[in-house]
Formats: sequence, structure tokens, C-alpha cells
Amino acid sequence: MILNRRDGRHLPAAASPCGDPEHADSAFLHPLDSDNSKYTKRRRRQGWSNPTGIILVVAAIVAVVKFSQSGHRNMHSVISAKFQPENQLQSSDVQQQLTRDQNKSNENNSNQHSKFFRFDSVKPKVDYISHPTVYPDYRPLPTRPYTEHLPMSSTLGDLMERWDQDDIDHPPTPFVEVLQHFEYSDPVQMEAARAFRDAEIPFKIVNVPDIEAAAQRWDVKYVGDMFAGKGDIRGSESGYAQKSKDNFFLFFNKSAWRTNVFGPYPTGRVRWSFAEWANHARRADMEGLEPDAVHYYFQAGTAPTEKFDKKKQGFISRDLPLFSSPDSNFFSFSPEESKGIQCRFGERGVTAATHYDAGRNMVAMIHGAKRYILSPPNACKYLGLETERKHPAFRHSMLNFGKINLARSSTTMSKTERDALLLAAQSPAIETILKRGEILYIPSYWFHYITSLQMSAQCNTRSGRGSNKGTTEFGNFDDVKVCR
Repeated sequence: MILNRRDGRHLPAAASPCGDPEHADSAFLHPLDSDNSKYTKRRRRQGWSNPTGIILVVAAIVAVVKFSQSGHRNMHSVISAKFQPENQLQSSDVQQQLTRDQNKSNENNSNQHSKFFRFDSVKPKVDYISHPTVYPDYRPLPTRPYTEHLPMSSTLGDLMERWDQDDIDHPPTPFVEVLQHFEYSDPVQMEAARAFRDAEIPFKIVNVPDIEAAAQRWDVKYVGDMFAGKGDIRGSESGYAQKSKDNFFLFFNKSAWRTNVFGPYPTGRVRWSFAEWANHARRADMEGLEPDAVHYYFQAGTAPTEKFDKKKQGFISRDLPLFSSPDSNFFSFSPEESKGIQCRFGERGVTAATHYDAGRNMVAMIHGAKRYILSPPNACKYLGLETERKHPAFRHSMLNFGKINLARSSTTMSKTERDALLLAAQSPAIETILKRGEILYIPSYWFHYITSLQMSAQCNTRSGRGSNKGTTEFGNFDDVKVCR
């Protein structure tokens, strides 16, 4: 759940916190391309007609021909390298990995760019959509104490010890779900889900037909064509790819980020189409990526006003009517407060830093699966949250919880980071695997830490703030405001 101040507002592509590539091509325009330039006239006077000048011209032509023969692949690498986020400090091996990833993706594109394939056409080592799962007993209505419906019997440290964040291929089997799951087609269960929603308790809805219909439509070519403006409809949606030097993504306000204080930008934008991202994500499913390899993420959003005028709706709004309706429904129950629809396309291993959102959040998994680790508002004091509004990572923690197990034994980690991670390990937490066709409800101010388990497509919408009173058991806005 992303973007500039993490408040869910729609941002056009140029407002990304991670750089603006809109004028990228201008960096490659030769400043001396005019026949009337003083430089050109001077060079003519200095002997462009002599043998030396002719040799230089011939050498330049040969170089241009060789460059042209090298094709789009090399040009793409040059562009991507040119537009690293400014002041981004990367080691040579990371730069080499980035170049290899981009080259391999573009090599694949020469054969596959327009080729039809589905998100699930390549199965990862563990397909979490069909992974064995145990579900909790059905509880029709929430009663106090709410901890009976959502027991916080584990800590974040417990969850990471049982299933290390970076050990994606070895999950608990069967995976034991704690959240209540309600069947969308059952009116009685949906009434119970409404009670859970009103009580501000996380839960999931399963077997939602609209989500399955979107999944059937959203193959890679369809989504890629839509983002490229080649489809039958065009709305406010804009999409772009981001990269991180490893699998951890911290989303931030770029305008507030000071590299002399915080170091290099944690993520940056790359000039990749959706098809290019998808090819890399498919390779990640096939081969797996090491946690410290360069990872990529694709995201998009729609304008909040799009839902009120169908003529202006794009494919995201059209294909997700439960999220784009101007009328109140179970999932978008306060449409006038909605900030539009945000979609996140993740490749295997991509992990988003823990954070909270003020809006009540409905998250639909259209393809693939993600691991969500949830912590209640009153866990804020453990999580290393940035509470200062002027901080570039406001409402986020900058901690990579995947390092918790390392912190227990490391002798090289800084004391500051080790102490922060060991404190985070004490946070109460629950986990769930959100699979294709399911919708997860995250109440206001609940923390969520997300790992994409395989190539995935997820969209969410928010319905304004919940009650600041929250619950006695799990806390409220005051807990995240004070955070101690």
C-alpha cells in the first residue's frame, strides 16, 4: 500500500517518491546538433575536410552502426543506468546484477513481449494458491473479548523463527490460518463479516466472483496493453516499475529524503513497461532470486473521482466494480471517502516495510499470493515506527524484519539496529496468506508487513478512517500517534 505520504491519495506518475523519468530521453540528445552552431562552423574551419577529419567521421559512423546492431537491449541498459536515483550508491556487483537482470528481461522480450501468458503459467517451487491450509472454526458474530476471535498468541519473532522471511520455499505445512474466513455467497456469513468489519477486526472474504472474473481477464498481455494505451478503454490509471537493491522496499516521501542524513534513496524508478516487469517476475518464479539480488515492483493507481463518471473509467475501475462503484457496498462502504484504487504487482520475494493506513482497507488478491503479517495499533511501541510527520518514512518502520533471526546471533550488526530488531521481535503479530480470489480487511491503524510469495497482482481501496476509539483489546489512533 504505497505512495508518497502513504495516505492513499492518487498520485500521477510524475509525483512518485522515487524519481521522475519523464525527460529521460533528453539526456541523450546531442547539444551540438545544429548545422549553424558555432561549434560546427569552427570544426569545419579546423579541417573536417582533411584526412584526419574524414577518418574521425568514418570511425563515428562505424561506431553508430555497431551501436545500432547492438539493439534495444544495450540502449535500455544505458537508460536504466543513467537514471539511477540521484546519489544512489550501489556497489559494482549490484550494478552488474541490475544490468544482467535488465538484459535478460529484454532478451526475453524480443521473443515474448507480445506473447500471451498468464500469471500462473509458470508454477513456482511452492504454489501458495493450492498450498495445504487449515482454517479456524467459524464464529458467526464477534463477542468480547475480541481476542477470542483473533488470538494474539504469537510474536513477530515467533513468526520469523517458524518461517523465515527469505525462506519462501519452506513454509509451515499445513499453514494454519488465524483470521476468520467468510464465504461471499453465503448471506449469513456475510452478515457476520459485516459485524467483524464494524468491530474493527481483520478478516477475509473468499470466493468473490468479481475478483475471479478480473483474474480471468488479467493475463499479462491484456494488462500490458492497457497500461500501454493499446486497449479499448483508457482512464486515469498510470503504472510504473520500481527497483530495490535487494528484496526490501521502503516507500517514502522523496522530497523530504536527505541523502546526507538518511543515505541513498531506498528505491528508484526504472523505465520498464509492464511486459518487461512481468518477464522478470516470471523468471523470479522459475529460478528464484536471492534476497540480496535486485528486485522489481510495478504499481498503479486510479483517480478518486473516476468512480463517479463511467465515461472516464479505465480498465482497473471497469474490471473491479466492487471497488469502483459510486454506491456504497460491502467493500467500498464510504465511496465519497475513497482515495481511488491502488494496484501492486509483486515478484517473488518483494517485501514491503511495515506501516499503517488511516483508511479502512479492502485488499483483493487477483493473482498469486502474499504473506501478510498484521500487528494491532497498540504494538506500535515495538515496531520502530517513524512518527514525525516531516520524516520521509512517516507511518512506516525502516526495519527489515527479515533480519530478526540474524540479530539474535550477529556480532557484526550495529547495536542500534540489533536492539531495534530484537524489540520488534516482541511485537504481537498474526499472519495470513492472501490468495487469488480472496479479499482481506485491514482496519484503520493496523500494521501490515507484506511479502510477495510468487508473481502476484493485488488491488485495494480504502473507505475513510475508522473510529479513533478502536478497541480496548487492540488499541486505536492514540497508540500510533504516541507510539510508546
